[in-house]
Amino acid sequence: MKKLISITGIAVFGALIFFSSCSKDKDEAEQKAPMIPPVSTFAMDFDQMGQPSDTTGSREATSFHNWGYAYLNVLAWHTAVNIAMFVPVAAFTESFNHEAIYDPQSNNWNWSYNVTANNTTYLARLSGKYVADSVEWEMRITQSGAYNDFLWFYGTSAADQSGGYWLLNENPALPQRILRIDWKRTSNEFGSISYRNIKPGDAQNGAYITYGATAENFNRYYIIHNQAAANTTHIEWHATDLNGRIKDPAHFNDNDWHCWDTHLRDISCN
Repeated sequence: MKKLISITGIAVFGALIFFSSCSKDKDEAEQKAPMIPPVSTFAMDFDQMGQPSDTTGSREATSFHNWGYAYLNVLAWHTAVNIAMFVPVAAFTESFNHEAIYDPQSNNWNWSYNVTANNTTYLARLSGKYVADSVEWEMRITQSGAYNDFLWFYGTSAADQSGGYWLLNENPALPQRILRIDWKRTSNEFGSISYRNIKPGDAQNGAYITYGATAENFNRYYIIHNQAAANTTHIEWHATDLNGRIKDPAHFNDNDWHCWDTHLRDISCN
């Protein structure tokens, strides 16, 4: 009998240790907020290919058609998404300056703070929740006297931050999805980011722009698809030297590359 009691006691003691360990692991997990994906996974870099000012001044003003046409294609997307994403980008960027607080009831981590954009102050609340090997994110924004807790964008990222996506709603007056953002990272380095128009009924629904980095000679690229024109533009260039090339069947009436040099001047492709 004493031996049975002893064995039972050991089993109970072992179970207590097991559940205590599980509870400790859970508590430790809850104490560690998920890492917010970098801003580069949300806000595309549109300033890598040079600027119009680079074609003037001390540089010889010859022909900049190839680079100029590439720049205008990128600028069109930059202008469109800048209007739609100005407040969300400001809110997301500000999140890195604040600490998260764990909410055990919702099992969420929350970053709450004020952010100013266009001379208007907003209350932003970014939340992150572990789901298996991923993190689910939501950004809700409040403007006093205008709207409250509007879900402006949301998405999912891999726990190791190797990739994910965001879905952007238009605005509080038109709470419909308009943009899907897909992103990838390799070895903690930037890989690619893509914006796709998903606005219902829009003539350009399905249009997209992808920006990425490679190890090739031209180590940066854009791929821009115009849904309405059924045309895809490929742009490649060197991030430091700025020389590059563009391929656009509809504009050039061929499938050839059209190049520019380190001064952004038109040259023949080798």
